[in-house]
Amino acid sequence: MSLIRKRIFLPNLVRLWKNWTPSLPQNPSLPMIEHHSILGASQGFHPPDSVIPNINSPYNSSSSSSLLINFGQINVNGLCSPVRQLHLLNYFFHSSFSVLSLNDTRLTSSSAKFIYQNEHFQYNFKSYWAPSPSNSRPHDGVGLLLRHPLHKHVQKIVPWKGRLLKLDLFFHQTKISIISVYIPPYHSIHYKERDAIFAQLNLWLDKARSNNYHVVIL
Repeated sequence: MSLIRKRIFLPNLVRLWKNWTPSLPQNPSLPMIEHHSILGASQGFHPPDSVIPNINSPYNSSSSSSLLINFGQINVNGLCSPVRQLHLLNYFFHSSFSVLSLNDTRLTSSSAKFIYQNEHFQYNFKSYWAPSPSNSRPHDGVGLLLRHPLHKHVQKIVPWKGRLLKLDLFFHQTKISIISVYIPPYHSIHYKERDAIFAQLNLWLDKARSNNYHVVIL
């Protein structure tokens, strides 16, 4: 297992940490990519206590006026199996993540329509999907899982060809775009497809900048 930890200072998202491991185990226990973003209370983003982790967390070295939201990203290597769906849900609820980005779901439009529908109400979370547009590209599909109460702030959902998924969230004086990105290995994708992904992502980033959105890319 390789591990990368990176600190990036952003003007409004004060701290971003990244940890990386290569793949999801059969019975997942560790995150692949973990982002901890702290937003100061003065910025107007005030999530309830249910999304604030333990103040003794080693990542929470800021003042008590800052709030910590955990973002994670994981390659699930397919979610078509009900067993893998349950494993993922169990992993999500036992993690500290408020937002979990999913890559390589391999879900079609029909299968994504019904996944976790019964669990949404029971466990008070929400899932969002950008399924693969065709069976000719089985290793596509991205998704996002959001805990309560973050999912109540989602105002816009924009999927793009099974490679990108954008959620726009509105809070008091704060607008955030969360973007899930899946770029297949270079040997398995044509350069024109890869360029199209980056072109669409740049369009979203330009629009976010012009509308004063904070952006989290997973």
